[in-house]
Amino acid sequence: MTLTDSDPISALDRGDHAGAITLSLAGCGLTALPDSLRALSGSLRVLDLAGNRLTALPHWLSEFTELRVLFGSANPFAALPEVLGACPALSQIGFRGCGMTHLPPAALPPALRWLTLTDNALTELPASLGERGDLRKLLLAGN
Repeated sequence: MTLTDSDPISALDRGDHAGAITLSLAGCGLTALPDSLRALSGSLRVLDLAGNRLTALPHWLSEFTELRVLFGSANPFAALPEVLGACPALSQIGFRGCGMTHLPPAALPPALRWLTLTDNALTELPASLGERGDLRKLLLAGN
């Protein structure tokens, strides 16, 4: 099931999301994730948070055991959120154009396959990136 709604935040708050596997909250003007999103922790596989005003992600995102793909592009993140490293199934991350200056080793999930960090302000990468044996695609242009 894919959740699509002209007002996805209201849909989450109403509980119209049971079983959703894909959710786009892109361009919703979010400064924080709504607590009602937690109800999807057992089903959500793809989450698009692009184009908001997020600077951090909540610790409870690590409860999303099925989350495989997360897009956080065009949000003012100074660093890749460390909670991502605690998401067991997360394999594809895209945070383009965030102005990021730091990539913490703890932010790299064990199942990481694709990492897109183009158009940020990164000047170095953690050595632990080389420990991600499943990593197939690393995009860093514009840093």
